[in-house]
Amino acid sequence: MRARLAAAPQSIRRRTLRGATVFSLLAFGLVGCGADPVATGPTPEAAPRSVAVRIVAGDVQVGEGGKELAEPLRVQVVDQANRPVPNYVVNFRVVSGGGSVFAGAAMTDANGRAADYWTLGPISPDTQRVEVRAVDPATGQRLVYATFRAVAGAANAPVSVGGDTLRIVLTWTRGAQDLDAVFEGPTSEGTRFQVHSGFLGNCGVQPFVCKDRDITAPPGSETITLVRQLPGKYVYAVLNYSNETQIDPSATKVEVYSGTRLVRTIAPPPVTERVWTVFEMENGQLTVPQVTTPTSAVATVAVTPSPANMVVGTSQRFAAELRDASGRVLEGRTITWSSSAPAVLTIDGTGAARALTAGTAEVTATSEGRRGTATVRVVAGGSRFLSIITENPTSTTVGARAVMRARVTDGTNPVAGATVQWVQEGFDALTTLTDNAGEVGVVLPTERAGTFSGRAQLMSGTATERTATYAYTVNPASANSNAYGVEVRFIGNVPTSLRTAATLAAEKLSRIITANAGSLTLANQDMSSCGNWVPSPYSGPVNSHLMFVAVTNIDGQGGTLARAGPCLMATRSLAVVSSVQFDLGDVAMPQSELNSIILHEALHAVGLGTFDGWTNLLTGAGTSAPLFTGSAANAAWRTLGGSRFQFAGVPVENTGGEGTADGHWREEVLGRELMTGYHDSGTTNPLSALTIAALSDLGYRVDPSAAEPYVLSGGLAFDRIPDGSTRRGRFEVLRRPRKIPDATERFSHLVRRR
Repeated sequence: MRARLAAAPQSIRRRTLRGATVFSLLAFGLVGCGADPVATGPTPEAAPRSVAVRIVAGDVQVGEGGKELAEPLRVQVVDQANRPVPNYVVNFRVVSGGGSVFAGAAMTDANGRAADYWTLGPISPDTQRVEVRAVDPATGQRLVYATFRAVAGAANAPVSVGGDTLRIVLTWTRGAQDLDAVFEGPTSEGTRFQVHSGFLGNCGVQPFVCKDRDITAPPGSETITLVRQLPGKYVYAVLNYSNETQIDPSATKVEVYSGTRLVRTIAPPPVTERVWTVFEMENGQLTVPQVTTPTSAVATVAVTPSPANMVVGTSQRFAAELRDASGRVLEGRTITWSSSAPAVLTIDGTGAARALTAGTAEVTATSEGRRGTATVRVVAGGSRFLSIITENPTSTTVGARAVMRARVTDGTNPVAGATVQWVQEGFDALTTLTDNAGEVGVVLPTERAGTFSGRAQLMSGTATERTATYAYTVNPASANSNAYGVEVRFIGNVPTSLRTAATLAAEKLSRIITANAGSLTLANQDMSSCGNWVPSPYSGPVNSHLMFVAVTNIDGQGGTLARAGPCLMATRSLAVVSSVQFDLGDVAMPQSELNSIILHEALHAVGLGTFDGWTNLLTGAGTSAPLFTGSAANAAWRTLGGSRFQFAGVPVENTGGEGTADGHWREEVLGRELMTGYHDSGTTNPLSALTIAALSDLGYRVDPSAAEPYVLSGGLAFDRIPDGSTRRGRFEVLRRPRKIPDATERFSHLVRRR
């Protein structure tokens, strides 16, 4: 929509403004079709923010029937921006098992957390359940946010599974990246089998066990089916293959079905080794091993909200999150609260604070000798607060996109519909309204170089109630500003050899791709899709492409070599931000091989084999004959002499499992080409005109002359994995990206006076 400003003389030409909501980055898979929504602020009866409820602790417990479980049921409520939602009522309802909950409803604290206590019903072989429910106040819709499960009985008491077909389902939604279900047992020949990611078994013949698939990233689900039980011991375990983080007990479970009957749900203990032995089974009796959980000491205490604003006479509940040295959240520890200025603010043992007089106080939470603090500003009643929440850009370049955001609160909660006026020398004043989160943003002018400053004003009618200032610098555009550029950002201690290889790869990509993909500025962007080693949230300008590179301990020597792929994509199907992560145990190799491998990963990072633009041009994915159908790549394929193979497209890898299959050129046909699924050591792996043409099919403007000499072999190059090659696949994890809206008009713009 177009927003009208105050009337002006006809002789003055102005650019009109487009009002819009605050710029947001949408998670991959949630970007809809059609035009971007446009709004200038909330309606008088704006609907409440959408929320999600996460299980924090208390799921999948085992306890005695008729008694209260040892651990409370704990949840956290967050909004669409992953921020805790305080003062939100959640309801706990028993839906099976005949037990009861203590309160039935609870209101979230400042950290968005709530809890209740569950007493199990009579002993039952089936899993009991409690649902977390709510009714949408705007629509009346019945909502079930989450489900807790528990089993009545001794924790390690055997459970009869009968002689029916047994199905064992492993699911995980976050935490460890790659979990593998492993099942071991007897055969009729007196030997023992083991079904895992490398051997999926066979339900029709020996060992009468089969695994459906191998998933390498959450959310994942793997099912093992046992058709015929033989005498002897069976052992089911979960291998934390990637081993970069702990298995998350609140997001991981194993369900055991006898026929269609669920006989047991098992969650990981709070701390697991790399191999979690889930259960043993013999003579139709399933037993869960008893695990002694080591006690971790409190290492850090974080108090929220921090900082905080309060109005005299109001109350605010503070929360403390405790973590151990490994970063694991700790529950059930004793916390003491104190205020540095009791005359200004008091706080009780539960973290509930009361503002008494205007002033400043420090709220402190202490647990096991560790302390966390929050600064609280108390003001007289009737106040509203304005703050600039965009730390970036402190500098940008001419023509680049730069956004500034502000937030309005009443000291505790966001204020929707507040009037914020933006004033900058030489530009018309711009009036905007805050959204339901109390936030609003504007696009800053960057058409000329210089240092600029301005202010946001919180308005009460025509009077200015609060003012917050901002400043930024616009640098001249470089001579090659229209060229495609890959900026490499190294995180942590990266060896010189890898820095050299990454720099060479970035320069190579900048020669291959010839047109600038556009610039934008990220503001407090969630970077979790890049990996937990990338700083998040992130703020800063991106000119064409930003690539994060790091060396971390993934799983040790001989395991996963690298993880790579785009983590933010524009909806116009161009990569904006990517990450390349090498394993510390595998990075030591000759410089020439490292140069080749990181160029391979960098091409994945800009989208080859890793996002929708590739898969949309793929036929036969998941079969023995996947083909790439992009027109430019097929023309290059024919030029190389590929027509003699009589494929209906460019052959794509059909072996190696997830991470290799469907994401590379087929090794047995294209041999040493750089983007096959196997790196050939001791020889060159050329980047051919075929790969450059595939980039063109993905939407990039390319220079075909940047291709390296490559000759397609006269027949099938290999009938097996070549000797001396580095197998990718389980040794290479291809990341999937989030989508990001194009840099179109999603903000109000400041308009220059004429």
